[in-house]
Amino acid sequence: TLSVDDEENSKKQRIREAILHFSKLDWEKEEQVLVKESERQEKVGKLEKSLGIEPEITDRTEIGIISSEKVNLEKNVQLPEIVRNHDQESIGDLNGSYDGFVAHLLNRGLVLFENGEPVWKGQDKKVIFIGDILGDRTPEGLKIYADLLKLKNQAQAENGDVTWLSGNHENMFNAVLCGFTSEFNSSVEVDMQKRLSQYSGNLELAEYLPDTEKNEIVAEVFDKKNTIVKEINDTIKRKEKTLSIMQADPKNFNPADISAWIFTIADLKKKQAFIENIDSSKTTMADILMICDLLPKNTQNSIGNKILENRSIIKDTMKSINPEVVEAIKKQELIQVQDDILYVHTNMTKDMIDILIKNITTGETVTDSVRKINRFYQHCLTSYIDDTENGLSQEQVNSFNKIRDTFISTSAQSRVNFSEDPKLNDTQIKELENTLRSLGVNLIIHGHNDENGELKGSSHLPIISIDRSAYKSDNPKNLSPTSAALVSKDGLLSYF
Repeated sequence: TLSVDDEENSKKQRIREAILHFSKLDWEKEEQVLVKESERQEKVGKLEKSLGIEPEITDRTEIGIISSEKVNLEKNVQLPEIVRNHDQESIGDLNGSYDGFVAHLLNRGLVLFENGEPVWKGQDKKVIFIGDILGDRTPEGLKIYADLLKLKNQAQAENGDVTWLSGNHENMFNAVLCGFTSEFNSSVEVDMQKRLSQYSGNLELAEYLPDTEKNEIVAEVFDKKNTIVKEINDTIKRKEKTLSIMQADPKNFNPADISAWIFTIADLKKKQAFIENIDSSKTTMADILMICDLLPKNTQNSIGNKILENRSIIKDTMKSINPEVVEAIKKQELIQVQDDILYVHTNMTKDMIDILIKNITTGETVTDSVRKINRFYQHCLTSYIDDTENGLSQEQVNSFNKIRDTFISTSAQSRVNFSEDPKLNDTQIKELENTLRSLGVNLIIHGHNDENGELKGSSHLPIISIDRSAYKSDNPKNLSPTSAALVSKDGLLSYF
């Protein structure tokens, strides 16, 4: 179980007095930039409203944005001087998209792909994926996880590393696979039925169903092929519209993003032709998974029910066929620290800080606490995956549920940074900030919420989100710039 130590006085022994902070002038310049950006967004919002354009574009909505309205963010901030031995790259929410995964890695120069396989080119960089890969909007998360494990092994051979955090989508995926509650004691069976439209990546587990169940799914899809073909055709038209916007303004879009979009459209056309000529006797579950996010909702729910009913078989089959993917799932983390930077999936809340602090005993550092939290989380998750959860005590189960709800559950509570929490007064916020700074934390990076690159927190402890909703929909603003941040060895933070 998680250890608890409330000796607040011991923290004073670990205070780092000699650190350099942002100059007041630099921070004021940064705030001026944000004010101008806020004014620009307000004007664009009024223009969109006058044109009848919805403020948010979902996966099934026509594009309502022109290239001149696109937000192009790239910001640089100087962090305090400390010894940093590695450049750090963090990549925001991929929303389950393998195309997004490839585009981000290529954009940041971290890999090359040779014969379809990723080859690490990041040297000794530390790379952190912020989460929301598994169980998201596209059934490609397990493919991404397999590549993540390959890259981790390659990077570690060069004194670098690749790690990945669990997000709220991974939490749902793990609950579907293992059978524990999803969020705040919610039944995963009910939760998946209710929210499957945004968690369709869970359906890729159908690849590990028994053949009889797969055949029933193929037959159901065959009966609805005309409806599915129309869905794909509508999607192709939307994406072609997006591509035309990108190609008309190539200076504002990364070439890798444009290439990925061209590939996506070509792939969709192949899928359309496949469904038009589908032969139920020759179609495989892998074929169905290519278009599962386009299936009618009742068909998706039918597949989801089969997965929930056969999770034990699915786990055993996955372990046998793709043990490397199972290993990658077990390596999920809830929080990561590199030098003076904390990485989490969601906004940094007071409850998250409380757990972080309570796991620091006398003489330990924030790194020790992060390791305890991740080891405990991975131990419990592994127990459920390996069907040894009966060996967990009730106290461990309760603690496992608590840290999942604290770090990655999002359905039953608002997620705001502690610096903006209306339940906290200014004194409490300052105390939390000083506590983190006393532990050597100078920056917090998270995903989950697309905040348009706006700096949160304070000049002494900035907080940024690198979730730019990349590949979340057909909206071109979600494709470029990359949802990423780089902290160089000299402490220069650049985020895109």
